[in-house]
Amino acid sequence: MTLKYRAEIDGLRAIAVASVVIFHAYAALLPGGFVGVDIFFVISGFLITTILLQGMQDKSFSFAKFYERRFRRLIPPLAFMLTVSFGLALVLLSADALRDFLWSLLATLGFSANWFFAFTADYFGGPAHTKPLLHMWSLGVEEQYYIIMPLLLLAALKMRALLKPILIFLLVSSFIYSFYLSLTSPNFAFYGIFSRFWELGIGSALAVFALKPPRSQGIALLSASIGLVLIVGSFFVITETAQFPAPWAAIPVFGTAIVIWATKGQNNFAVKLLSIPPMVFLGKISYALYLWHWPLLLFVKIQFPQWGHWTAVAAIGASILLSWASLELLENPIRRQKWFKSTKSVYLAFLAFVAVFAGAAAYFLMQTPAFIEDTEQSQEYQVDLQRLQEEWHLESLKGMCWVNNENDFETLKRRCAPLTTEKNDILIIGDSHAASWRSGIKAAYPESNVWLMAVNSCQLNVKNIKADAKVCRSIIETLKTDFNLSGLEHIVISSLKTSSRQESFIDRDVLEKIASRSSTKVTIMGPIPFYEPSQIDQYQRFGHLTRAELNEKFTASLVARVFDADKNRAREYSNHTYASPMKILCPTGPASCRHLTTDGLPLTLDDSHVSTVGSIEVIAKMVESGELDLSLPEKE
Repeated sequence: MTLKYRAEIDGLRAIAVASVVIFHAYAALLPGGFVGVDIFFVISGFLITTILLQGMQDKSFSFAKFYERRFRRLIPPLAFMLTVSFGLALVLLSADALRDFLWSLLATLGFSANWFFAFTADYFGGPAHTKPLLHMWSLGVEEQYYIIMPLLLLAALKMRALLKPILIFLLVSSFIYSFYLSLTSPNFAFYGIFSRFWELGIGSALAVFALKPPRSQGIALLSASIGLVLIVGSFFVITETAQFPAPWAAIPVFGTAIVIWATKGQNNFAVKLLSIPPMVFLGKISYALYLWHWPLLLFVKIQFPQWGHWTAVAAIGASILLSWASLELLENPIRRQKWFKSTKSVYLAFLAFVAVFAGAAAYFLMQTPAFIEDTEQSQEYQVDLQRLQEEWHLESLKGMCWVNNENDFETLKRRCAPLTTEKNDILIIGDSHAASWRSGIKAAYPESNVWLMAVNSCQLNVKNIKADAKVCRSIIETLKTDFNLSGLEHIVISSLKTSSRQESFIDRDVLEKIASRSSTKVTIMGPIPFYEPSQIDQYQRFGHLTRAELNEKFTASLVARVFDADKNRAREYSNHTYASPMKILCPTGPASCRHLTTDGLPLTLDDSHVSTVGSIEVIAKMVESGELDLSLPEKE
């Protein structure tokens, strides 16, 4: 069961892996780069189904041989990456982060990393960006497909006339399910095998239907060009707030399918472009590069935060080198049976691999290594952080006026924004960061009513929130039409949004409708410093350092794009009242950022949320400097 080599498919792999790497290194350059995984899914579905069909049709197929080939292809680079990542995790991760890593390692070994992360991590959320094995979710999806597809083909081939109808039915059903789940439960839609089946299935359909490529060279080139435009365009059109994977993933999925179909047996410009040596090389190491790039990006950033943007350059360079070594020194010799020559030896080696890593993970889950235990000073920081977090949740009205999108909007509105008094009414709206400002505004204006309606990840633009953000959408619509704004003096709008593009932060229609219906003053708050790794992780790992040294670590881990976001948001909303916490927290740039309160307590609780005492200090200084004014207007 051998396939005729097609260099242009390696070129497609190169595009896929390059887009993912760029997205992970610097998302602002390629906001939709994460769809590179969808390109991989189509390619995998096509190649695997082609191999299966050939083997089943010429009676050479066996499950033992099929999975032996999969193991020879997948496990050597994976074992190498996990070995290095395990060692780096023991040395570099905090105790909490290590435990999370070990659980994700066990899930990876059980071919179920996608389900583990479906329950524990939003792929686009901040905490997800501290998980070294997050990218293993896609390997879990593919591995589960390798179990489903051979069984499906074997059953369908016994009823040959039904093979194509069955496949079409499954593709349509999977897409509809994916569409529904993308609306109702985006996390499970993103990670699930059944909501992703249609993507791999499109590749399988290419193999099953075996459509002949265009006879005309011109049509073949045009078709391939359209496919490439769809792929590249998706990197810029699709963003992390899109309804995903269905329907938006259809753009790169069908683009990839078109390219695979239209380039078969051709020698036009598209084929030559995809087959140039650098593209082919990148395609050949694409699997290993996908494995290596993400953990190295995180580990280099953790160890050398002072390198700034050079951390990504160093990590990607090391990833390419290790990927080449994985291919030449491990994968190729094992695939060519220079090592582990028999099927039995492959399975025994695989079982040994699983046993060793599972045993090591279980051991360290039961007993934290002594060399990463917190120091006495670090433990003091942890006590402060735990107390401050509890205080923050209480003062930010978590669960009451700061809620998730599963809550009832009418209850939230009635309980948290009655707006019925004659006092100075201040309404804070936004996400969890908006909730963080409540304690500071309340302290600065004790004679005012400070109301709050905060929803996780809520921005006041329906184009920039996920499809299931029901409460957030209700807030937006209510601000436009239903809110009784009479007597409301101030609305404060705040959310994180650290990307440099700020024009979609607030729907301008919201601001115009508020202005047309009332004299309420709208104040738009700027972002605050954002840290990768988070301050909590820094405290855990570097608690033994002096405060000056710790501050250097914090400064080095500041995300530079926040400063751009602040400037862009100020410019974008220059016709409105804009208040910048960055002017107080970082008056002259990154080197001047404050990381502790005047009492020496953590000012930021995690990667970006200010503590209660931090909120009080920052808002007081903003009011004192005139950066923020929420006082009751003088009546004429």
